[in-house]
Amino acid sequence: MRRYFAAAFATARQLTAGVEDAEDACAEAFARAYFRLAQCGQPDRFRGWLLQIVRHQALNVRRYQTLRASVSLDSVPEPAAANAISDDGMDDALRFRVRRALDNLPPVKRAVVRHYDIDGWTHERVAGALGISVFMSRRHLSDARAILREKLGDFYREVTDDD
Repeated sequence: MRRYFAAAFATARQLTAGVEDAEDACAEAFARAYFRLAQCGQPDRFRGWLLQIVRHQALNVRRYQTLRASVSLDSVPEPAAANAISDDGMDDALRFRVRRALDNLPPVKRAVVRHYDIDGWTHERVAGALGISVFMSRRHLSDARAILREKLGDFYREVTDDD
């Protein structure tokens, strides 16, 4: 680690927003490299192999930070009355539960749900906007829906049965 840290940190620092992000990327990259050491097919090219892992990790950190900064759903205040009905017919307490469930999703999954289910984007557009593959867009949507089903219980089943 001592031998390659300077090169790894310089690589990560070029790709991330700050020193802390570069340090995080390096720490994760070194851990990944350690656990995947057997996959390094050519020991004489270890430095290049390690720096490639650092690059990927730094890009992941940068994507995560960019996504986290760009995704924020409007907060919804606590409902005044548990059985108040709004103009669109959705119970305010229920709207709050849905918002809370969405807010508790990981940022990438929340962004995929928002763009695909709420904004009506295609998976190709979602993938392009978030810098992920179409496959991962579909996977995040599937995972997010499973989380929402669990958090919203019977309400989720009622809504999806109507569709």
